[in-house]
Amino acid sequence: MSAYDQDNYWQRIAASRVSRRRALGGGAAATSLMALALAGCSSSNNNGGNKSTNAAPATSAATTAAGTPSGSPAAPPTAQSIGVSSATAAAAAKVKTGGTLNIGVSRDATNLDAAKSQDVYSSYVQAQIVEALFLGTNDFKIAGNTVDKVENPDNTTYLFHLHPGIKFQDGTDFNADAVKWNFQRHIDDKASVRNADVKPITAMESVDATTLKITVGAPYAPFLSKLTGGAGYMYSPTTFQKLGANLPNDLTAAGSGPFKFTSWQHDNQITLDKNPTYWRKDDTGTVYPYLDKLILKPIPDENTRLANLKTGDLDYIESPPPKDLKSIQSNSDLVYKQIPGLSFSFIMLEVEKDPFQDKRVRQALSYSIDRQAVADTVNFGTVVPADTEIPGTLFGSIQGPYLKQDIAKAKSLLQQAGKSSVDFTIQYSNASPLLQQTFELMKDQMSPAGLNMTLQPIEFATVVDNGNKGNYQAGGLGWNGAVDPDGFCYQLFKTKAGFNLSHISDANLDALLDKGQQTLDVAARTEIYHQIMQTLIDLQPFVIFSWGVFQQTTRKNVQNFQLGPSIWTQMQMVWKS
Repeated sequence: MSAYDQDNYWQRIAASRVSRRRALGGGAAATSLMALALAGCSSSNNNGGNKSTNAAPATSAATTAAGTPSGSPAAPPTAQSIGVSSATAAAAAKVKTGGTLNIGVSRDATNLDAAKSQDVYSSYVQAQIVEALFLGTNDFKIAGNTVDKVENPDNTTYLFHLHPGIKFQDGTDFNADAVKWNFQRHIDDKASVRNADVKPITAMESVDATTLKITVGAPYAPFLSKLTGGAGYMYSPTTFQKLGANLPNDLTAAGSGPFKFTSWQHDNQITLDKNPTYWRKDDTGTVYPYLDKLILKPIPDENTRLANLKTGDLDYIESPPPKDLKSIQSNSDLVYKQIPGLSFSFIMLEVEKDPFQDKRVRQALSYSIDRQAVADTVNFGTVVPADTEIPGTLFGSIQGPYLKQDIAKAKSLLQQAGKSSVDFTIQYSNASPLLQQTFELMKDQMSPAGLNMTLQPIEFATVVDNGNKGNYQAGGLGWNGAVDPDGFCYQLFKTKAGFNLSHISDANLDALLDKGQQTLDVAARTEIYHQIMQTLIDLQPFVIFSWGVFQQTTRKNVQNFQLGPSIWTQMQMVWKS
């Protein structure tokens, strides 16, 4: 395991924060479905004179290298005004511009409209083109991206000061009216999966071209975290209207980002070319991005991805096969690093259908799994055994009672539910050997408890679609979440929320989720999220079995790779030697 890269942008700006009149009590967010994988919000950071923001003190609990909880949450830092520099002059001096970065991803994108996309693979593409207003940093704060400064005259008013002079790729201005239009479309579209993120907004006013005044109906601690992707992705209103029904498949000239959409050959590759008029520069005056082109190639089999990396056909791959990490680390042509992450792997349970309508059956399933064995024998130590949603990198994290397998407890719970055994089917992506191994092992683990799981590997997109429609009993997915604990809870478990795939509806949980959003004090929020975790431990709509890590698996000539939440939104900073 590696410590943070000394050249990591975020390590150099760990002390920087955006100027604010009042410090809030929220956090930042980045989200997604992983190689299992959904997407809530994407995040990262900025460059070129923007400000980093201590928007809401989303400080994490002290963690071990593995990201497990090891104490109380740190006190929130004080909001302060400080400029954010780009790559250091020394680093920039050695930069080589041009070239193509070939990227091996686990799945193809599905929909490039943020109002409809629910997968991280679509977000990878969106992040390069339709820049987010804010970005999540690797020290679990929020940084302004196209927003230079945020002011809060009071707890329900925001003044967004936009970076001046930014233009969309279609030549139109990125301004307060454009931001207002983007928010309004999610507010008006009740079917938008981002509707809940901006629903608290009660009024918006364009004060001038670069200032937007926003009023929310109640204090909204995670607000800025919701704008690190998803609802924060800014589309050109002009191009949005022009693209119309083609938008889910075409982002030509739609954003202000460092790369522009060129082509999408479904299930083959997505090609993005350099935006020659991008607004951001490094410290030497060199315009980003350094690379000429990004090519994203969906390769579901992690072994095939690694083989292509070794031959040089790919420059970067996500989710390498854990069994091969030692060989990767010993390969002088490759680089592997990992740091504690913001993700969890889980089994979603349809609580409106038999056999998981009874929470005791859901609890029995959770007790029947040996999480440590899964982490050791399938993931080779690249995950942390876990049974709750909020990872140990964030405040509000706790572990529950399911970490240690307890077959006797599982049997007892089934008996209390009036069942001697339970038969059910789990759906998961059919293209990953790692997932197949995971669920084969779990099938054997839970059998002695009387839980008989039938494996149904299917297309990944079908898993997600079935989740939305409730056409499943159990499903294997993953969530790559947020630098605010709200991003691991609200979207997933609030009644009728956009990512509530289990279709759980609990009045007490809903009240706690609302309270977590509307409370600004970090200590008070920490206790609220402890209560939320305890409630979810009891309800078990998701059976969490591990927390993940951020990984860099690249050829050695890939330079300035930003390991952490900023992996995807800082591709403009990457270059090849």
